[in-house]
Amino acid sequence: MRKRRFTPAALRLIDAELVPLRERFGPRPEDLARVVLRYCLQRADNAAVLVGFTTPEQVEANFTGLGEPLSAEDLEFVREHMGTLRQALDATGEVFTDEVAAPTIGVGRDER
Repeated sequence: MRKRRFTPAALRLIDAELVPLRERFGPRPEDLARVVLRYCLQRADNAAVLVGFTTPEQVEANFTGLGEPLSAEDLEFVREHMGTLRQALDATGEVFTDEVAAPTIGVGRDER
């Protein structure tokens, strides 16, 4: 299965909406990964999280970087900001590159 890729506009939006999380938890990808993994694991007593990775360093970061549990205030902060991000992405319509219509220059409607 092919990986879905965000559109450039969606990536800009995600980057902007992650600023409050970076300011609170740290700017490195590892900081955000820790927060997201902790958030997912703390949402239910029997939670399981499946993570993707492409490098050995990402595997190590995922398994060793959980740190301390998030506080109730941190959980609420993440929930609020991720909800805002989700709403902003939903409002844009086309978020993934495979959702964007391919150019049809020189192709008639019947030929597509």
